[in-house]
Amino acid sequence: SFAGFKVEFITESEIQGGELKDYRVLVIPHTPAAREETFLKLEEYIEGGGVVSRVGDPIPYDPRGVSRQNVLRNTSNTVLV
Repeated sequence: SFAGFKVEFITESEIQGGELKDYRVLVIPHTPAAREETFLKLEEYIEGGGVVSRVGDPIPYDPRGVSRQNVLRNTSNTVLV
């Protein structure tokens, strides 16, 4: 069902370590909160042209439930599901 593409899970620690550069497409499930370091790496990936498939929530909160000043921006490489 994934058209022969390799599918993997990536952790927040791996994202923070810069491993997103190795991925062609990132699927983000419903994610209301993430650590700031993770959020910044996701933002960097997206702004750098990374392809993302995600639900509409742009990770609006930090782990304590505090609203973020920024949210993940939709680009031409963003597919909302």
